[in-house]
Amino acid sequence: MNNLFLEQMDYIFFIYGLALVVLGGISFFLFNSQRNVVFWKWFALFGFLHGMRAWLDMLALFLEDTQVLAAIRAVLMILSFLCLAEVGRCECKKERFRSYGVVWYAFSCIFIAFAWFYTGVEGVTVMSRYLLGIVAAGWAAFTFFHYMKMSVPKERKWFMGLTGALVVYGLSQFVVSGGEIFSATILREGYFLDVVHFPIQLIRVVAIWGGTLCLWGYYGSLQPKEIFSFGRSSRDLGAWLAAGLILIVSFGWVLTERYGQHAFAQEKRELLDLAQATVAAMNVEEVFVLGGTPADEISPGYQALKNSFHKVGDVVGDIRYIYLMGRREGKVFFYLDTEPSCFWGRGFKPTARPGDMYADADEDLPRVFDSAKSVVIGPYSDKWGTFVSAYIPLFAKDGGVVKAVIGIDILVDDVFYRVKGFRFAAIMTLYLFVGFYTGSFFLYLRERRSRYNIHLNEKKFHGLFREMLNGFALHEIMLDEDGKAVDYRFLEVNSAFERLTGLKAAKIIGRTAREVLGKVEPEWLERYGKVALTGETDHFEEYSAPLGKYFEVRAFSVVKGQFAVTFEDVTKRKRAMEDLARMLIRIRHQQDAVALISRSQRTLGHQGSFERITAIAGDALDVSRVSIWLGTLAGGSFVCQDLFEREKNTHSSGMLFDVAQHPMYFKAVDSGHVIDAYDALRDLRTLELATGYLKPEGIASALHVAIKVNGELAGLVCVEHKGSIRRWHMDETRFLREIADQIEILLLGEDRHAVQRRMESGILFTNALMDIIPQAVFYKDGEGRYQGCNAAFEKLMGTSCAELVGKMSFEVFSSEHALICHVKDMGLIRRGGSQSYEELVHLSDGSDKNIIFDEVTYCGVDGISAGMIGVLTVRDI
Repeated sequence: MNNLFLEQMDYIFFIYGLALVVLGGISFFLFNSQRNVVFWKWFALFGFLHGMRAWLDMLALFLEDTQVLAAIRAVLMILSFLCLAEVGRCECKKERFRSYGVVWYAFSCIFIAFAWFYTGVEGVTVMSRYLLGIVAAGWAAFTFFHYMKMSVPKERKWFMGLTGALVVYGLSQFVVSGGEIFSATILREGYFLDVVHFPIQLIRVVAIWGGTLCLWGYYGSLQPKEIFSFGRSSRDLGAWLAAGLILIVSFGWVLTERYGQHAFAQEKRELLDLAQATVAAMNVEEVFVLGGTPADEISPGYQALKNSFHKVGDVVGDIRYIYLMGRREGKVFFYLDTEPSCFWGRGFKPTARPGDMYADADEDLPRVFDSAKSVVIGPYSDKWGTFVSAYIPLFAKDGGVVKAVIGIDILVDDVFYRVKGFRFAAIMTLYLFVGFYTGSFFLYLRERRSRYNIHLNEKKFHGLFREMLNGFALHEIMLDEDGKAVDYRFLEVNSAFERLTGLKAAKIIGRTAREVLGKVEPEWLERYGKVALTGETDHFEEYSAPLGKYFEVRAFSVVKGQFAVTFEDVTKRKRAMEDLARMLIRIRHQQDAVALISRSQRTLGHQGSFERITAIAGDALDVSRVSIWLGTLAGGSFVCQDLFEREKNTHSSGMLFDVAQHPMYFKAVDSGHVIDAYDALRDLRTLELATGYLKPEGIASALHVAIKVNGELAGLVCVEHKGSIRRWHMDETRFLREIADQIEILLLGEDRHAVQRRMESGILFTNALMDIIPQAVFYKDGEGRYQGCNAAFEKLMGTSCAELVGKMSFEVFSSEHALICHVKDMGLIRRGGSQSYEELVHLSDGSDKNIIFDEVTYCGVDGISAGMIGVLTVRDI
């Protein structure tokens, strides 16, 4: 009986850990439903931590039990018992009972530390059970006993059972694995097994499972029958859970046993094959000349056989002994006994000498001489250890008489180590089944509760959704034969839905989305299908192509197969944020371009600078053509110094621009400095250029800026866009004027101080432009460090721009949400593009508000990602 339980210890630990984890899961559900009862949180942590400890005990049976693994298990035990003790301490504190919990914690930890120092991990385990486990279980039992007296009759029996289970569990902590502390020398697990013939872990399994069932019963008594039963009894749903777990665990035990037996049989077959191969390789004639006396040790045949056995033992690492035996007067004796060289000098008992009797041979060994059949026996024990052995008979020259038997021993620990590997694989498979079953069960229970809550609030819901300002719609998901969402049907909508979408309820109720909208975006359908089928809620912002709008949507499941959405139109905000982000990116890009142009003027000549300016300006503005013309009105013409055609990536020069042929154009550019013709073919200022220049070149929009030296027109900077009409932004006009100023500086030969003043003027303009933006704006470099922000951001976050620059989010703002924002920002910088997300942020006025982050990356003039720009919008909650 003892051996039976010892062989099943891995499975006992598995069931023990499973009971604790289920106990923790139910406690977690109770904590979520009874927030004012704090101790459920600690009871859940006890179950999870101690369950992990039990599963690590199981793992230690399969792997080498190292000091590291033993230390981890000891730490988990200490933490779990402290959590169990908190169950009692919190309740005593709540009920104003006198409690010395903190002092007791301190003294317990000191004693455990001394135990670690003097006796190692084993002493820590013993002291933890005595000082923490027993007291913590008793304290928790007192808590549930106190609740039993205050509870209603239908709950009282569950608290009574839970109290009893904890008392039994606490008493079981007196029996420990070993050690030299207190009663550990007597109340050992081995001694307990010898007396009662089953391990102490079995009592703990029964106690924990009993407590788990009582806890489940209490949880069920708190739930309405419509949620927790199938309409007949409140025990129905719990019975399904229990029956399923029992079935899975029973099947898993059978599977584990079959795997173990199959692996053990395979080990025996392999050992027998090895023994037969050894016999086939040896010279049997040398056996027949041995006499079975000490005198054989000096014979050449003995030495040859011994060397042959050594070679086999050294090649096959699992072999412990190889020996040759005979039988004389009904007793088994040794002809030859060897062990592999790797075991020499390790303090093992010496091998037998020729003629020594095998007094404690297994009873099956003599039968090999009688039956003349090869066998594998074991496990069995003798004075050399515990082995599994293969025996092969060797026959005399004249036929059927067995002259000798060759034996090969393998340590039973080596065999069981490989067998346990098969059992471990079966148990790991069982983990998947149990996890899937319990997870599915609790998801199903959650869905039933959601459906019940919706049923209770149906009337309130209908009154609310008709009067709410946000759009609301109730839908039914439609699936194909494979259970995949392919469409959804409109069941009910409110008036806000009609106002925001332009769709009338009378025309869409009962119809599918494909019938109403023509098509359904796959992203929307995937999200809605998941919500309707799993009961999970979803919150997202997406663009609806059929409606041409952006919506912020919250989707949740009403009943399985249906989903409801509340939404609002955020098209204006999204587009405003996109326009703002694009403008800020352009400004940053243009600043980099101006700085690059300024630096290049120091090393390049006029022509080189002109080519550099047109190329940089073309990339910064993303236009087809950029050209620079120099001349005077008095001279009658302007000469092209450089024309950069971006599609061809070519530079050309020398073309003439006749003043006399285009009087209205030059009058406009001389008086107004800037011609921003978004429709150049119809603009009066550029109408003279249409026939001879704009149409042949395919130019649709033009932005021309005058270059003036000492107040006189000295040249032109022309930016031209091909294809569709393009409207020019204020920042683009400002940028082109800065380029004109740079060319003026180049023509006049101004010093770098004048250049610096002009650049500072541009920067001041950009900063002023950002400060008048009402939304909070910030921008970061490629490493996620702040590079600047506007006044609205400073006011919202309560910090100055100087404090931000060069720092990361979590270095400025201590909240954990700052680290979350930093991680999301770095993900955007790495992949590029844009993103929008919502996060709770602590603001400068002391309040916590939900902030919508609209962010987009930007590149430098070299085309390499330079960082990101973000816009913050406060959402009241």
